[in-house]
Amino acid sequence: MLFPRFQCSSSGESNIKVYFFPGPAEAFTLDLLVSLLRQENAIDLCVIQVPNHVSYTEYFLVVSGLSPRHIRAMAFYAVRVYKFLKKDKDPNAKIEGKDTDDWICIDFGNMVVHLMLPGTRQRYELEKLWTLRAFDEQLRKIPAETLPEDFILDVELTK
Repeated sequence: MLFPRFQCSSSGESNIKVYFFPGPAEAFTLDLLVSLLRQENAIDLCVIQVPNHVSYTEYFLVVSGLSPRHIRAMAFYAVRVYKFLKKDKDPNAKIEGKDTDDWICIDFGNMVVHLMLPGTRQRYELEKLWTLRAFDEQLRKIPAETLPEDFILDVELTK
């Protein structure tokens, strides 16, 4: 099966070009989503498999775009293809951040995609949040006197 890709002329002409690209027809899969994002020139694509005890999704994808327009275009293109392949039992895609310039999040049910500008991605470091789970345990092992007083709540310093 081939998926449609439309391109309209910006010069005001009524000339619409339709491109087709091959892809699996059975479902909106992780591989298809990664391919779509790569096709749209996504930067630094990161796929994180979420642990089983987190029951609301299976994968987080974190991706950067060059500009607010770029992340918006990637987001709406992915949603368009999802709707094209969506089965009746599949959940509707939910988009958050349509009105922001630096971060759009799409929930496809089993996949959640975070599209961000590079500065926003660096600020929030979602990859570290979801891959360095033992960090809190490491903090508890650090002696309290080596940490600033306001670093961890409910820790009394021994002086």
